[in-house]
Amino acid sequence: MGDLRAAVQESWARAVLAASSVEEQAQELAGRITQSFQEGPLSPDNAHKLLAEMAGKLREHRQQVQAQLEDAVRRGVDRLRPARAQLDALRRRVEELEQKLARVESRREKPNG
Repeated sequence: MGDLRAAVQESWARAVLAASSVEEQAQELAGRITQSFQEGPLSPDNAHKLLAEMAGKLREHRQQVQAQLEDAVRRGVDRLRPARAQLDALRRRVEELEQKLARVESRREKPNG
């Protein structure tokens, strides 16, 4: 369970880092927009380019965060999933117990005599 906790904490740290990066880039773009206004009127073409760049960076970071979270969940589930060898051993043990139970029941059904 500690492994799962570590994976979740690591993924959360990555998500926070990605969100922080998005925030920094948004501030940088806002600064560029402000600078463009200070230099003179912002042309529709330049405004469109800046907004498209911002949207692209936000989309890129959202995809990174999503991939990191999906990876963390996948790793957590993999850690909880029993190994093939464990399942095979459990299956053999159940079969052995079923055979023992069948022998016990067949002895009960035989009349003493």
